[in-house]
Amino acid sequence: MATLKKGKSGKAVERLQAALGVAVDGKFGDATVAALKAWQTAQGLAANGVAGPDVQLALGLGDMIILQNGDSGELVKRLQTAIGVAASGDYDDDTETAIDKWQQKAGMDYTGIAKQDTLARLGVLGGAAATAPAKAAPKQSTSAPQPVPTATAAATAAAPAGPITTWAYQLADIDPKDIIALDVDLVVIDYSRDGEDATAFKHAEVAAMKR
Repeated sequence: MATLKKGKSGKAVERLQAALGVAVDGKFGDATVAALKAWQTAQGLAANGVAGPDVQLALGLGDMIILQNGDSGELVKRLQTAIGVAASGDYDDDTETAIDKWQQKAGMDYTGIAKQDTLARLGVLGGAAATAPAKAAPKQSTSAPQPVPTATAAATAAAPAGPITTWAYQLADIDPKDIIALDVDLVVIDYSRDGEDATAFKHAEVAAMKR
């Protein structure tokens, strides 16, 4: 859902009211503002009476979160980190453009708005981030079958045993030498250099990047 504040109405407000434990009438009025401010104060948050994406997530309403230009907060920072732009915490024009391009690459409707499908595939709301859908692996010779690893498989195989504190994400124009040079715990990549079967990585290249 978009940011909720005084004057809003509808099903999203009803869910917010239910989460806050106030009368559910679907209208964001004074009683809802007061209840939200009290909850924010109890949580040590700025008591502004506005339910932005971070507040919605904390109240268990993450399944309805939508991030778009004008939003701000920790979730926006997570999104910016996942997409590879400066993590300012403000959903600005650069963030919208980056999301639009990622959605195009992923074969999704590209709107520049991070709805549930985009947030889920980037791992913003928790869980492992997913890459753009890998294209079907090319047919292999029956004499020497060599299945092409998908991005997810390659990343999983390369995951370190310890905690992952730093990671990188790249889906296009991938150079194995650049990946090898990265000083991170985990790298998520596509199964080929540019998403085409003709440039799919060989097992030796995947092994080198894992090392």
